[in-house]
Amino acid sequence: MGLGADPVALKWYRQSELVHARWAMLGVAGVLGQEILRPDVFWYEAGLPENLPGPFQNINMGGLLAWEFLLMHWVEVRRWQDYKNFGSVNEDPIFKGNKVPNLEMGYPGGIFDPLGFSKGNLKELQTKEIKNGRIAMIAFMAFVIQVKRLRWTCSALSTADL
Repeated sequence: MGLGADPVALKWYRQSELVHARWAMLGVAGVLGQEILRPDVFWYEAGLPENLPGPFQNINMGGLLAWEFLLMHWVEVRRWQDYKNFGSVNEDPIFKGNKVPNLEMGYPGGIFDPLGFSKGNLKELQTKEIKNGRIAMIAFMAFVIQVKRLRWTCSALSTADL
């Protein structure tokens, strides 16, 4: 396929994989957490207005989606700017003087590393993160295929005769 033939494009693919891996890890944790905490609500339909908790049932979902789209767009544009000109977005545009020590793209450190993981063996942790992220991407796709094709969920395992 030649995806790694262009070193500049490969750098962007690495950043994309990192972001998708982080979202997949959050998604898998969310699916499993929802299946454990509320097995009566199907995870694939948990975001529907009738399945939301009381105070959130009258929310304008279109407005929420619009805000989500705008905020995610802003974050992605900032990430793209950092990719094109590394270090150019390290200072907060609203609160001047707040900077992150961005030593490597995708790993800002500073206030985004409150437990100080970057002070240890960062390369080993980065390898673990991307490996776990790849597994999470596969797991999330397995959840979706399980729902769409097999028509059963993880909570069905607790009622199955094993």
